[in-house]
Amino acid sequence: MVRYVHGQRVVMLLPTFKKGKSTFQVLDFNVRRAFDDDEVDADPSQGTTTLEWVDYPTHLVIPSIFAGVVESGLPYRDVRREVRGDYSGAMIDDERLIGLKVRGWR
Repeated sequence: MVRYVHGQRVVMLLPTFKKGKSTFQVLDFNVRRAFDDDEVDADPSQGTTTLEWVDYPTHLVIPSIFAGVVESGLPYRDVRREVRGDYSGAMIDDERLIGLKVRGWR
């Protein structure tokens, strides 16, 4: 899974099995900013966006990194957006979410 971190936000390009589609996931741990925003600023004609507020304990199971299950109680906002295009990566800064594509060498 491709991840990029900027401040309190993490962006990931989720694995997808739909040709010509990509799904980006942003986890925003800045509770003050995240919970002040009531709406997702997105153009519905460009893709499908889902928003979830997570304010309950979550568990991570990553045996290659952690010896056991890791529990987090941090609240965060989980935003997922499916868009047209086959992206290979993602980056994020204060204002932008950038989808990356790799062109084949000729």
